[in-house]
Amino acid sequence: MSRMKSVLAVLVLTAMVVVMPTAHAQTTIETTIAGSSAQWQTMALGAYDLCVSSGLTSCGHFTSGGSASYPNFSLVDNRPNPTVVDTGAIWIVWGLNASNSYEVWSFIKVDSGVGDRCYYAAPRCDVNISSFPTGNGANLISLNVTGWGASGDTQPPPQVSGLFVGGNTGGLPEGVAATDIRAEDALWATCRTNSKGPPPTGLGYNTNFAAGLCPTSASAVNAEGTPIKSEDSGNVANVVSWSLTKDPITGTSLPTKYITAVPVGAAPVIFVTHAQGPLSNVTDATDAQLQSVFSGTNCNGNAFTNGTNGAIDAWLREPLSGTYNTADATVFYYNGADPSGVDQENGVDLTQGNTNPLNLLCSGGGGSRKRGVGTGDVVNGVASDSSDAITYTFFSYGNVKLLADSANFHYLTLDGVDGIFHTYNPSSKVDPGQPGNGTVPGAADTPCGSFPCPEGQIWAYNTGVSADKNKGLSFPNVRNGSYRAWSLFRGISDSCTTLTCKGFSAGQVVAFRTLVAHSNAYVVGAVPDYIPYAEVVYNNGNYHHTDPGLKLLRSHFQQKDGQGNPIGGAPINIAATGDVGGDMGGCILPSSGVEATSDTTVQLFQAEPENHCVSFKK
Repeated sequence: MSRMKSVLAVLVLTAMVVVMPTAHAQTTIETTIAGSSAQWQTMALGAYDLCVSSGLTSCGHFTSGGSASYPNFSLVDNRPNPTVVDTGAIWIVWGLNASNSYEVWSFIKVDSGVGDRCYYAAPRCDVNISSFPTGNGANLISLNVTGWGASGDTQPPPQVSGLFVGGNTGGLPEGVAATDIRAEDALWATCRTNSKGPPPTGLGYNTNFAAGLCPTSASAVNAEGTPIKSEDSGNVANVVSWSLTKDPITGTSLPTKYITAVPVGAAPVIFVTHAQGPLSNVTDATDAQLQSVFSGTNCNGNAFTNGTNGAIDAWLREPLSGTYNTADATVFYYNGADPSGVDQENGVDLTQGNTNPLNLLCSGGGGSRKRGVGTGDVVNGVASDSSDAITYTFFSYGNVKLLADSANFHYLTLDGVDGIFHTYNPSSKVDPGQPGNGTVPGAADTPCGSFPCPEGQIWAYNTGVSADKNKGLSFPNVRNGSYRAWSLFRGISDSCTTLTCKGFSAGQVVAFRTLVAHSNAYVVGAVPDYIPYAEVVYNNGNYHHTDPGLKLLRSHFQQKDGQGNPIGGAPINIAATGDVGGDMGGCILPSSGVEATSDTTVQLFQAEPENHCVSFKK
């Protein structure tokens, strides 16, 4: 029996199957996901457990990415001219049902902004590869979790592998966008990037549009801006126009009535350092200190308390990234109604050299700002930098694996608050899974020694919740609202039929909700990579644990482009009709009992002290 099967017995799950057309009559596509790396691993574990616990037979999994034998798959946007292709690692899970049809789940790991753009594109982007890899798989998810790590990857049956084979017009259309930020915020980031400079209103990657403008129409040629390049990996982030309501390139109206943002869970953005020289004794960072470094004003260890004189490098993500924009909205520029901070793109002029790829000397301190495309790029950049360096990432055990359990790398508190554990360097250890001394935590630091390891064993009990030590909850300072740099992960999908979606792939939202329930169970009972959004009751027969889920929200606001035009509708905060509006950098509010139809109403409940937060008042 799967380790999670008994957990999921307490969850009320509803399955939805979407049968492919005649060409793929032997398969049922459950979800075709594209987007955020932060959700990639736990969704894979949830999909495999869903396959097993649903009674399917011949359940299997396959991963590919990053090598000649197992290359990245493609996410193809056919709207621009020329066609735009983003690539990323993929997992595929399948099982055989009682009707002798294969049910298939998949997830291509690209940035959340790419996943959003490709979901709202009309037609949607296709996930494909020109020739399916012939081996058993890259084993990119090698966790020793019952039901996954025990057997390893296997080659999919041809009925499954054949779904993904095709040129620029083949493969499977994206059905779910896995995103770190609201779609309104992702579109704001695209319009800022895909327009004239100077920063902060526009970033200059496309000179066809006024600074920050979201175009309502665009040709297939001028809609595509200059790709954003990584400093050392060769990766690029494509910059292309899209919209929430009507595709600006093809003119196709989108089925907004049916589109739903499904909440998944929340995770903190953590600042991590290569700390063998000037950053060796740095344990904390303030907003002002981080703004000084990431804006290029002072790239020196002495910018931080306890730092010493010496050049350091700051590794930035691409400005389409959900990680980038969460960090920008909560730590750097703040965005929204009060951009009173300092933007990461300060002084980046694309008409000058060393800006794309970004490797620009700072105006002070002797170090440089560098750009990575994707979490792996910036983590690898910090790990391999010849100087001390700093970057940020959504915390997950997978994201920080390269830096874990080494005295050479640290994570920092933000304004004195630890984003992972209760306290940073306690005189006596509070959380059993904390390595101490600022060391980045890994699987080996857990009381279990590896994964699976329940959150209740990694974190100590919270006396404000329960006196039972089995009630330890992950990321306690995110849950209590004191750690500000976090975002709610979501999956964007639809509930329409092929007819009502006007030619789009049939909706996958119900199947995705089912997958989220299984993924939430895994983050409580096996690999705690994020805080589950909903309550999870964990029971594997020997260990009982209840996680109440996330009890916070960020106040939503009317997002606007750089020309003052509204992006999306008037804000709604987790009401019966769903949430609407931007929320990156929004005020942190208790979610229970706080449902409103506008940000004006929500501000009556606002008690957050940060100046940039109260600016959202009307």
